[in-house]
This record gives sequence, C-alpha cells and structure tokens, in this order.
Amino acid sequence: MILSRMITLGRLQPRTFKLSLVFSLLLACLLTGSCIVAPSVAAEPARFAITAKGDGNELTVSTEGETAIIDVQSASGIGSAKVELPAEHGLNQIVLRLHLQGLEDLKLIYGVATITAQVSSQSLAVASQNPSQHVSTACGIEEDLTPTSAYWLDLQMVSAQQPAQIPLKDGYFEFALPKDFWATPNHSFTVQWVDFYR
Repeated sequence: MILSRMITLGRLQPRTFKLSLVFSLLLACLLTGSCIVAPSVAAEPARFAITAKGDGNELTVSTEGETAIIDVQSASGIGSAKVELPAEHGLNQIVLRLHLQGLEDLKLIYGVATITAQVSSQSLAVASQNPSQHVSTACGIEEDLTPTSAYWLDLQMVSAQQPAQIPLKDGYFEFALPKDFWATPNHSFTVQWVDFYR
C-alpha cells in the first residue's frame, strides 16, 4: 500500500510541476503584458471625394506622412476637378502635380478666393522665373500676388530634363495649397487647368 502510494505520488509530481510552471508563466505574462501582442494597424490614407470634368482627365491620391499628393493626368490638356476633403483627414499639406506640357492658365478656387496663375510659354528656363499670379475674393477686387502673400502658390516645374523647359517633357507642374487655405475652415477646393499644347 505504501509502495503503491509512492508510485502514484511519483507519477503525479512531474505533472504537478508542469502545471505549476505553466500557471507561473501565464501569471508572469499577464502581469508584464509581454504575451499580449497588439496588432499593427497601418494608418489609412485620407479618402477624398474627387469629381473630374473633361475628357481623359484622371486624378489619383497618394500620401507621404501628413502630406497628400494629388496627381492630375490630362489627355486633353484642359479640365477641372472638385476635391472634397474628409472631415478627419489628419493632413497638414496637400500638393497637386499637373502632368502637362505647359500651363497657360491655372485656377484654384476655395471659399471666397479664386487664385489664378500662368506660366509664360516664351521663357525656356521657366524654373527660374516667378509665374504671374493674382487673387480675387468675395469683394470682387483683384490683387496681384507676391511670394510673401498668404494666397501665393509656390509653383514649381519638376522634370528629368534639366534645365526644365516648356514644352515640359516627362515632368509636371507642382504646387501646394496656399497658407490661406489652411487658415480658414475649408473642406473642398476646385482646380482648373489649361495646357498650352492641348
């Protein structure tokens, strides 16, 4: 009888040890939180509602950090698009890239402001010149813009061809929304463009 009890206890001891070890490990995991792995959730890019007008016009949106980049492809060289921002977008800048050969006319419309810009087709080294810009507001007053204005569009030509020249090959006209857009609660804007070589 004593011998059978010793054998039984001998069989139970390893199992009891294993159970106590498992419970100890589980308790340690719960206390330290090391066993709980939070799933990594990638931040979703802001979703814009975009309505493009004109034949062969297509807009695509990508994000780089807190900046949204809107690429405008325009087969006809003339068109417009209304862009509506989501309520919670988490962005601090929006950049537009117009894939055109020339920029005869550009309009950015939001709130009560209409900003107009043109890049001269006469200058070959356009990258070094300031485009002509002006703004009109609800009062109907037009004002010429300078780079210090809150309405100024920092319009750049980006091209693999250096120096960048018009007609622009394998490149685009790029600008960020002006400071004034972010200074007031704007949730949408409209961009209109006309290519010299449409």
